Amino acid sequence: MYVIGERINGMFKEMKRAIQEKDKKPVREMALAQLKAGAQALDLNVGPASDKPVEAMMWLVETVRE
Repeated sequence: MYVIGERINGMFKEMKRAIQEKDKKPVREMALAQLKAGAQALDLNVGPASDKPVEAMMWLVETVRE
């Protein structure tokens, strides 16, 4: 079985706020929590958090990679 963490998603209030404010801390914490829980991959999704989804996704990917 391949486990994918899907909680870094702009549909969730905390992640939406983090994406809109470019707050790296909650994004990194969620990424680490999912990996520690056994996720082998992370599904990142900006959702409705930004009116510039390409820029927001680039920021999100860079934040998780750090």
